[in-house]
Amino acid sequence: MQSENPPTTIRSWYDRSMKLDRQWRQAKAEEDYYRRGQAKPQIRTHTPNNTFVRPQPQRRDPNAMDVDTAAGPSRGPIKCYKCGKLGHMAKNCWSKAPARDVRTLDV
Repeated sequence: MQSENPPTTIRSWYDRSMKLDRQWRQAKAEEDYYRRGQAKPQIRTHTPNNTFVRPQPQRRDPNAMDVDTAAGPSRGPIKCYKCGKLGHMAKNCWSKAPARDVRTLDV
């Protein structure tokens, strides 16, 4: 932080705080990148004239494999284990069908 030249107006305080916030967010993003080993996230930056800079799209590897097509034919529609209908899972089921009877073993 530049303590030798403190801001003197509210606008300069505002600009300084935005600059420090951007630096902090960038440092956190880089820290997360090195900690997790994931791709560096693009952060939108706010400039004093209230415009946003759009992040540049990440370049795609032209030699990357398309694993979705290599997996073979699709599995087909999803079937709910609760009501037996197609198109949703049991955790998203709106049916009032009773849950399956779960039995426990006597120990």
